[in-house]
Order: sequence, then structure tokens, then C-alpha cells
Amino acid sequence: MTAPLRRPDGVTGAAYLFSGAAAVWASAAFASFFAVPQYQRHYGDLRESADAALIAGLLLGAGGVVALVVAGLAVLLALLDLSGRPGARTITYLLGALAFVFCVVVVAFDVFAAVPWHRWLMIGAALLTAGLVIAAGVLLALPSSRGWFRLAAQQRAVRAAQARLARQQPIYPFYPPMRPPGAP
Repeated sequence: MTAPLRRPDGVTGAAYLFSGAAAVWASAAFASFFAVPQYQRHYGDLRESADAALIAGLLLGAGGVVALVVAGLAVLLALLDLSGRPGARTITYLLGALAFVFCVVVVAFDVFAAVPWHRWLMIGAALLTAGLVIAAGVLLALPSSRGWFRLAAQQRAVRAAQARLARQQPIYPFYPPMRPPGAP
């Protein structure tokens, strides 16, 4: 058996930072659920239409649900990063990049301007998220982190080969066939 590897502090820090970003997303999602009636009233009065209010509520609610699902995915990716899965690290980079783009859109285009308290909360969440995902990406890109992911993958391959070898061997010891007494 191979000895367990010591996880670099950068990988642990990246997992904590990415989980922190997920917590920010979850809190922003719950704030968005709370703000749905205010957006419905604003857009219903602005367009003088109940349909506009319904669409605003549905879009904000759907955005909140998506934020919660992505937050759950981020926590799962953080756990997989902690276990040394290189594929999870790649998906973490992609999700972090998408989160950063979303943060830029929220800050640059003032998407949530209709309800002032929600606007400031979402801008603050976007700025905090941008900082967290950038820091997590930098920590995952450190040479010590990359080497650890490589070694963890090699160690998993060795364990898998040992398990395959163990499955190929018979469970019980091999006994020669029985021969009648006195047979040569």
C-alpha cells in the first residue's frame, strides 16, 4: 500500500474559499426569494400589467433556484477538490470563470436596480464572489496544488490496479483435485 499524501494548504484554502462563495450564492438566492413580491409590484406597476409582475417573479424565482443548485454544485466540487480529483479541479475553474462573468454582468449592467436594498446586496455579493473565486482559482493553480493533484491521480491508479489484481486471485486457496487412495 502507498502512504497517504499530505494535502497542500493551498488546496484546502481553495476549497474553503469556493465553499464560501457557495454560501454567498445561497444567501443571495434566499434574498432574491424574499424580494420577489417587491419586484412583482414594481414591474406590475411600471408596465401596468399583471403578466409583467408574474414574469418578473418567475424570472427572479428561477434565478434563485439556479443559484441554489450552483451553490450545491460548488460545495460538491470543493469536496472533490479536497479528495484530489483533477476533473473536479477543471470544473471548478470553469464554474469559477462563469461566476466571475456573472459578477461582472451584475456590477456593470445594474441588473437589480428596481429594488434598492436588493441591488446593493447583489452588488456586494457579486464583488465578494469575484474575490473568492479568483483567490480559489489562484490557490488551485499553485505548483504545489498541481503536483498534489497529479500524485493523487497516480496513487488512485495504483490502488485501482491493486484492487483489480486482488479480484483476479481466487478467494479460497487452490487445492489439487482429489485422487482415490492408492492412485499414483
